[in-house]
Amino acid sequence: YFLITVFLILTNLSSIPGVFSRIFEEAFGIRQVAAGGFGAVLMNGVKRGLFSNEAGSGSAPCAAAAAECDLPVKAGLVQALGVFIDTIVICSCTAMIMLLVPQDQIEGLAGMELLQTAMRYHLGEAGVIFIAVMLFLFSFSTFLGILFYARSNVAYLFGDNWASQTAYKVLALVMLFIGGNRSVYICMGSWRCRNRTDDDLQYSDSVSDGRSGVERIEEIRGSEKRTKEKELKK
Repeated sequence: YFLITVFLILTNLSSIPGVFSRIFEEAFGIRQVAAGGFGAVLMNGVKRGLFSNEAGSGSAPCAAAAAECDLPVKAGLVQALGVFIDTIVICSCTAMIMLLVPQDQIEGLAGMELLQTAMRYHLGEAGVIFIAVMLFLFSFSTFLGILFYARSNVAYLFGDNWASQTAYKVLALVMLFIGGNRSVYICMGSWRCRNRTDDDLQYSDSVSDGRSGVERIEEIRGSEKRTKEKELKK
């Protein structure tokens, strides 16, 4: 993932100044201050920063507590490295991939749809397949880590025996199936993942007026865009 990002940066060097200009404009809320929405931008930025790594989500201490090392400082440095890799490296790679795409190509998109569209622009259909593989690897490794944490907790609470561990594994598989079929907002309960309106409409087969969920999403996004334009004019 990192090497692909470096390749895309090297092949789009002329676009890098514009990318960093946009990053700083958005980071310091220049446009948002003018529109009166700086507080919301700052709040979303803090949320995404906290939840972009294991330390912010609160699960990193489980791994640190299970580590065997002669000095606690070593465990702390490893955890700090994890935050650096997750937030600075991986998130920056994702940002670069998306910001190197002309804005009209990704206007109105969000989440995985945005990233896949960006990779399709850079590498064609091979880019979409690449992102799907990376998503699988990221998700699978995360799932293994969380399962290990939970297994250790179950062993501590109920003993490391066949009955408790089997019950836990069955429950974990059931919850994995449920989570895979529910919207991200409901699973995580946070606006940092996706817009709830998008979730509710995207995964519904039909709506009361006969239009598809995608058509409803586009209508809502168009309305939100017009509202923002009016605020900017004011």
